[in-house]
Amino acid sequence: MADHPVEPTGNFSPDNSDPAWLRRLAAIDGTDLPLVGGKAYRLAVLRQNQLNVPPGLVLTTRFFETQLKHARLIPLWTGSPDVAVTAEALAWLADALKTRPLAQPLARALTTGLTAAFGPDVASFAVRSSVIDEDQRDHTFAGIHLTELGVPRSALPIAISRCWASALSGAAIEYRQVNGMSIQAIKIAVLIQPMLAPEFSGVGFTANPLTGSRAELVIEAAPGLGSAVVSGQVQPHFFRCANQPPDYPLLEERPGTAPVELPAADRVQLARQFQHIEALMGQPQDVEWARQAGQFFILQTRPVALPAAPPQTGNTRWGRDTLTGWPDDMPAPYFGSMLERAQPQVRQAFLETGFAADLPEPCQRLIYGRLYLNLTLLRQAAARLGLNPDRLLAGLGYAAETPLPGGFDWQAAWQARHIYRRGSRLIRELQPATAALQVQLDDLAAGQAVTAADWLNQLRRQAELFAATARLKLSAELAGALLAHLAQLAAGAPAPAWLAALKRALARPLRARLEILRPARHAAAALQANVIAACRSRALALAEEWQARQWLSQPEDIFWLKLDEIERVLTGGEAVAITLKSSVQARRETHQLYAGAAVPFTLSESELASLRLGQPPAGDTADAVVGMPVSPGQTRGTIAVVTHPEQAPLFDRDTILVVPSTGPDWLPLLHHAVGLIVETGGLLSHGSVIAREYGLPAVANIPNATHRFRTGDRVLLDGSTGVVQFLEAAPAASFPADH
Repeated sequence: MADHPVEPTGNFSPDNSDPAWLRRLAAIDGTDLPLVGGKAYRLAVLRQNQLNVPPGLVLTTRFFETQLKHARLIPLWTGSPDVAVTAEALAWLADALKTRPLAQPLARALTTGLTAAFGPDVASFAVRSSVIDEDQRDHTFAGIHLTELGVPRSALPIAISRCWASALSGAAIEYRQVNGMSIQAIKIAVLIQPMLAPEFSGVGFTANPLTGSRAELVIEAAPGLGSAVVSGQVQPHFFRCANQPPDYPLLEERPGTAPVELPAADRVQLARQFQHIEALMGQPQDVEWARQAGQFFILQTRPVALPAAPPQTGNTRWGRDTLTGWPDDMPAPYFGSMLERAQPQVRQAFLETGFAADLPEPCQRLIYGRLYLNLTLLRQAAARLGLNPDRLLAGLGYAAETPLPGGFDWQAAWQARHIYRRGSRLIRELQPATAALQVQLDDLAAGQAVTAADWLNQLRRQAELFAATARLKLSAELAGALLAHLAQLAAGAPAPAWLAALKRALARPLRARLEILRPARHAAAALQANVIAACRSRALALAEEWQARQWLSQPEDIFWLKLDEIERVLTGGEAVAITLKSSVQARRETHQLYAGAAVPFTLSESELASLRLGQPPAGDTADAVVGMPVSPGQTRGTIAVVTHPEQAPLFDRDTILVVPSTGPDWLPLLHHAVGLIVETGGLLSHGSVIAREYGLPAVANIPNATHRFRTGDRVLLDGSTGVVQFLEAAPAASFPADH
């Protein structure tokens, strides 16, 4: 940065001060998260991976706690078990903090730290709260914790105390109560950075926050400081771009209150930085940025609050997929993630052929590694078309559980005649659509990938082609199932005579459509096979490069990864690739676990919880247990078995939590642990994501973990291999006799 001094990489400890009071962004590591908070920690990760983040100095949670002790406010901070009293006490504390001067040792440390971090010439600062459990995907605290801009050096103590107070304000306490978050466990850090004077600023989303689409980027910009955009004071200039490197084509642009000049080259530069940030953070991000003197600066990043998935309604019936002709009983995670990403196209296939009612449930789903179809949707759509649902499903290979009644609802069919006409047009369009997709496949196969951006572009084009082919194949199969059922009905000899005459009249066009459909179905199946083969070939070519860099042990390992993980590595490089081998091993273990599951051909949503997974991977002994590695690293510690997030244990310095599962309610406990063991969950479960973000070694998928381990056991936990080794059994008095 031309406008600010180069930030030294080491931390410092002024005389008579605690070295844990202050942290520079350049020196923060994974163990510092409980000291610096998520906001500062994420910016440190970005800065240390060559993204343009202004230098920063963090006043840690230890700095804050020292001020509380100096002001003799600890009894109020500890609070009461009564939530109302605690909230009242914290509100009083928020006011008290703003009137108490900094303790002299803290004031001296702050003065020394500012000079060491920024030199004597920086006169204006941005002061931001960095509370430990804010800016999570489910709990953003958006607009609640204070940011002070343009603070002169002399007024920094006032701004710091105001940031502290904002985390204890009525709005913050109410937010915590509504979301079931701990009040007593509040820990507050503060981030200080030189104040920028940008020409324009804004926010960027690596996924469309309105639709949840990962295929789009959204950029909003306005002149001056970004606080006006974030607070909603101005209508920003809006850009919606395709998430398609290297050019990130502009899809939509809407001028704001004051239009912003953001040429294509600048949009591409921003988009690349956003993608790099998402790769490092491991999930879609909401990024605050600013442009000053021709440079883009990253000011904050946090998970995007994407639209929640529609709630499951009713007891949906699922059946193993007999339509799409998937070649493997259990698709590899690489192709499984492609199938998941193809679901919007799959739903479109159901809509086009009239087989999807207006329901929120997905049309396809992976259950323990197997692909299932939504039979409830098929049944409802069949009834909507006047067909017999049981007979239609029986024709698709799903045995009826009750005797099959006859009949055809001609009134319902007449009301749905527009769907039949649309299906008829679709059949005629199948062969031209297949030919068009074959051209795209040939073009893709002819492309060459040299740079990471080339590979990323090819991967996303493959995923789009795969989704379009899946839609085409499923459309052909659904149309075939519908025609076959109608032809069977037309072949009967019903009474009265007028109905028989009508059926004879329908038989000829049905036969004609079947003649058109037969080669179209074959062509769609052949195209799908070719697309799968091309995707596999290109993936292996990329994997050979990664093997040469020692990111993978062998090329075939790439099929144990998901598309999102591969995309993050292509964007983030070695900083992200370091976890690939542990991810591959985790997927192998999960596949082995799923392969042993007795998954029936058809099942209901209510039956999922009762399915039994296979036995844990071979390797369990009296001295060790093997699970799924979900967050790398090793740690030694003492087990604390906790079955409910409200049962907070007494934490030692080396507590390893053993829990049945994880969710947002467990987050306050994770701050205090050095390791995590979970009975159920995978790489993308809430606990796994948080554990990796915190640098917390973690192992999941250890059945009955809350009974295998006992509070007080000493273990060595390896989050890179999934091995938990017993070192010392708990003393008998440390756990109940019947545990």
